[in-house]
Amino acid sequence: MKARHFIILCCGALMLMLGGCGEEGQLIKPDSLWGINPLSAEVRAFEDGTLPAGWARCEGRNDCPQPVACGYLDEDQCGARSDCEAVGEAFMACIEATEACEAADCGPQPGMPSYVCADGSPGGPTGRCIRMADSSCAWEIRDCPEPCSDTLPVCDMTCPSGTAHPVDECDRTHTCRCEPEDCSDIPECDLACPQGTHNPTDDRGCVHTCECIPDVTGDCTEEECGPAPMCPAYECWDGSIAGCTGRCYRMDNGDCGWEIRECPSQPPCGDEYGACDAGLVCCYPCGIPDCQWQCQQPCDATDPACVEGCLMVP
Repeated sequence: MKARHFIILCCGALMLMLGGCGEEGQLIKPDSLWGINPLSAEVRAFEDGTLPAGWARCEGRNDCPQPVACGYLDEDQCGARSDCEAVGEAFMACIEATEACEAADCGPQPGMPSYVCADGSPGGPTGRCIRMADSSCAWEIRDCPEPCSDTLPVCDMTCPSGTAHPVDECDRTHTCRCEPEDCSDIPECDLACPQGTHNPTDDRGCVHTCECIPDVTGDCTEEECGPAPMCPAYECWDGSIAGCTGRCYRMDNGDCGWEIRECPSQPPCGDEYGACDAGLVCCYPCGIPDCQWQCQQPCDATDPACVEGCLMVP
């Protein structure tokens, strides 16, 4: 024990001269390069002056860029961060950690819907009973982060042909996502292609839903597709999957690429268009006056925001 204390005291006495100490009294060279892992928030010194892939440079031990905002982390990354916390029994999202209270201390939960923020984190009621600044307990009602204030993850990823890294309203490039180029000039049809055929995808990554062409034989391997884009998959109104589907396939030009699919357009409904097909409900999808009534899958009847099959909107 005395030897351990002696090492620590020596380290403290030599910090100014030798640049600092690491764990267990390990001396750090003064010309070491400090870096931060933006996902895990780990800060380390690299004596060879080289940062591993994915790390960001710090100006000093205590002068590092902010780590990636919790909302961009997956379940494993969220669990590794002491400042972040997973939401939901089955992982739904990652948000800032806080001190928890017992649910009984918060009383009845607020009867209002939650929503998804731009960074993927939940807004509105989060389902967490937390301790407030005055030490009282209350159900958390979370505001979305201020626009452009969150720290984006950075990836060294090349987007497949016909897609590009999206640029948000803050003029920031999302290097961990790939999205199809603008396809608004391509007509859309609700056309189901027969077995053995599919909707073709052009060089811009636009899907031609009014056409069907024979399937190209020969599957692609993940090695041929390269790194998979880090964008989420989500369920469309018709139950199909859109976004990054995880499918590595051979495109019509023979190249291999990761599928990034868009949802088919929702059929209109109402007085002008008539009723929806069986199993669908006619809903008003947003709170803006110029929205159009659309057919969609009914919402979960157990959700307090679900009224007659449609989610209430602001």
